[in-house]
Amino acid sequence: MAYTRINLLKQCFTLHPVGQGFFYSGVVTAEGKTGNSNPFKFVFDCGSMTKGAGYEEADTFRRNYLEASGRLDMLVVSHFDGDHVNQIGTLLQRKVKVDHLILPFTLFEERLFLVLKHFLRKGVAPADEEREDSFFIQFVLDPLGTLRENLDGDSTVYLVTGDPRPASEGSDGDGKGFPGRKGRDTERTDAPRMDFGFGSLGRKATAKDRVFFGTKAMTVSEQLRIVKDSEKGYIHLINEGVNVMEFLFYRRRITKRERVFYKDIFQRFCAHFGIKNGSSPEAVQKEILEKLRSLRGGTTLRKKIYWAAITVFAADLEILAKDAENLNTTALSMLHLNPTYYESLAATLLPHGQADGLYYQRRTGLIQKFDGTNKTRIEHNLFPYHSFHGDYEPYYDRDFFPNCLLTSDSFLLHQTEVDAFFHRYQAYWQRFWLFQIPHHGSKKNANRNLFTRVNRSARKFINYGIHHWALSHYSHPDPEIFDELRIAGCCSDIIAVNEYLGFHFSFTLSAYQH
Repeated sequence: MAYTRINLLKQCFTLHPVGQGFFYSGVVTAEGKTGNSNPFKFVFDCGSMTKGAGYEEADTFRRNYLEASGRLDMLVVSHFDGDHVNQIGTLLQRKVKVDHLILPFTLFEERLFLVLKHFLRKGVAPADEEREDSFFIQFVLDPLGTLRENLDGDSTVYLVTGDPRPASEGSDGDGKGFPGRKGRDTERTDAPRMDFGFGSLGRKATAKDRVFFGTKAMTVSEQLRIVKDSEKGYIHLINEGVNVMEFLFYRRRITKRERVFYKDIFQRFCAHFGIKNGSSPEAVQKEILEKLRSLRGGTTLRKKIYWAAITVFAADLEILAKDAENLNTTALSMLHLNPTYYESLAATLLPHGQADGLYYQRRTGLIQKFDGTNKTRIEHNLFPYHSFHGDYEPYYDRDFFPNCLLTSDSFLLHQTEVDAFFHRYQAYWQRFWLFQIPHHGSKKNANRNLFTRVNRSARKFINYGIHHWALSHYSHPDPEIFDELRIAGCCSDIIAVNEYLGFHFSFTLSAYQH
């Protein structure tokens, strides 16, 4: 009896070789009863301080995946450091539209602090910025205004806030719970289509929310929503009514004292340059942007504003124990994972019901750029290629792969921070195969407190810049990180990602029917 093989779900993920920065992408396709879906494309951060590397990768991804449709399904910004966001302009050039934009809910004062920190690190003044820096300043101070041409009536912006409660197991079961959105998202068409949504739609942003975030009202009031990081997100196959992928975020909540610190930075900046706080948020934003771009030399920023505020708060501001110049309290972590209900998923997607057998494939590969450019780029398999039937389900294939936990630049150094992080993901702690060492391997962001909690069988990766390491004071990754990994017993299977090396992995679920 002849059998027909049908590819039901294919997922491809890439750790792009951008050097000192981060750019992660995913492309998901599914086949339902009505045919193949259009690819669902998502990006987590897009930036680099390594000259040329970030631009080349962002431009290549845009040409390969975004030009034809003119849309990116989901863009997640973990935080507002330049090496994570300064290539978003390249990614979205030619007015590529974003359906779902996910940002941490940060105060305008905190984002101003991040801009000042960026230029103090680089040792240049804003007036001497490069093209990426110009975009960075504008985007950090006014992210929604900067991306105005990339948002339309079909776009939704989510501002993610911290929630101390752990996430629930969510949709494990038949995977058919999805709130949906009005309009084109719930229209049934002949071709299957995927969309993203949270377990609840969250709440509409209020006028007060907009003032805190520092943004004007968007064209459609429903577009800007506040969601808690305990809410799980889903990629949903609309026509078939089933979830094919899940997302869970985490953001550490900042303390009241930290808020006071950011406000002090803001007030010192406004007082020094004669900016009136009583003006509208838009007017203050515009004036701050103009002042930043007119500055030459970093003495004013460093002495009269930045270090003056740090000195005042040195006695009791807990973040200084971590080094204020490495401070980033807003970084979102993101876990993406596959559902465990493969049999139910297959039955839903197959044209004629139940499968006679399921077939799983996984591939992992290395991206090499021998001179750091696409001119010398090659890709090949790194780990053995695995292909197996449904009755063979080793833990790393069935329950782990291709689930990935991205930590970005999160602070996970002290036990209280690690406990809160674990609290968020405890229901899924044994279900990821790939884990990001935080903040490019900085010793100020992680140590054995974190590494002893991570599953030893999970592979880890460190993203960093080689030339950046050699020429700057960042020194990522820090040698002490490897001592901490050895002590924790998890220093094997660490993947290096830099301007010369990238990494990609894919998962395919197929079914056989006669």
